[in-house]
Amino acid sequence: MRYGLEMAFNLVVRGEEMTPAELLEQIDRVTEEYAKLEVGDDRLVDVAFGANAKDMELEIELTVDAADPGDAAQLGWTTVRTAIHAAGGCTPNWEEGAPDVHILCYELDEQTVRPLLNA
Repeated sequence: MRYGLEMAFNLVVRGEEMTPAELLEQIDRVTEEYAKLEVGDDRLVDVAFGANAKDMELEIELTVDAADPGDAAQLGWTTVRTAIHAAGGCTPNWEEGAPDVHILCYELDEQTVRPLLNA
């Protein structure tokens, strides 16, 4: 089954100030690393990254193939985290699902889109 995932993050830079240009450069690196993962995994269908550097916000929209919504969310969550690490970023407290991270999952088919998971 094909699922669409929307993730929204409020980014926190620890230790030093990051300019909007530096943030966008880091997001470009994450995008490049995600693209490498996408090439090696047929379950990863599509991705789009968007950012508001002024407010330190990142939005990611993914399309994945998975057995169910939970597997889709886990695949998206894990792949995004892997891309962040490969780009030199870090994800402290990721396992706890920090309150400034939001994920929405949709089941996709040729006729309908319906929300399945909103966590």
